[in-house]
Amino acid sequence: GTLFLDEIGDMPAALQAKLLRVLQDKEFEQLGSNRVLRADIRIIAATSARLEEKVSAGSFRADLYYRLNVLTIQLPPLRAHLQDLPVLCESLLLQLAQRGHMGRCQLTPAAMQRLAAYHWPGNVRELRNILERASMLSQGGMLDEADIGSLLGPLPAGQVDAGDYQQQMARFEAQLLRQALAAAAGHVPTAARQLGMGRATLYKKLAALGISTAS
Repeated sequence: GTLFLDEIGDMPAALQAKLLRVLQDKEFEQLGSNRVLRADIRIIAATSARLEEKVSAGSFRADLYYRLNVLTIQLPPLRAHLQDLPVLCESLLLQLAQRGHMGRCQLTPAAMQRLAAYHWPGNVRELRNILERASMLSQGGMLDEADIGSLLGPLPAGQVDAGDYQQQMARFEAQLLRQALAAAAGHVPTAARQLGMGRATLYKKLAALGISTAS
């Protein structure tokens, strides 16, 4: 089988030794027993830490590191692919609604822009946490900039380049509007209500972004 170990860089030294034994000898002992069991498993390990630095500092075993580091897949941080924010948020809000037995919330364009301006040191986990907290505190089905900003805190000065920010916001807004139109089967008044904006405002935004109501 396959065993997934998350944040393996935080594993205590004693557990590192036990894991190394499993990888080298394919055997282990259950807690409270002297019986040796066989284990032929595939290990997938994830970490947000730099294991090379931990090895140099002596907090992570070098022999375990080389045993694990057979194939490395580098996943970019959330801030490196902010264009995926609308899709990620939609998926996470749907999951939260299904698992939390709460109404499904939606993000206004202003809320999405506030999320896009954040640097996300905690990546998707932090995004999920923010959306979950905002959904629980929300008085309605729409999450606005104030709902998100109160959880993220103020933006540091000069964090976002103005030119890049405007370009990214245009892409986010276009994607968000297309998703709203698709969910409303192309019916602009319905999409406007879902987005929390007036119908005339939505028509203007669609025209400015070159989005057809038939798309």
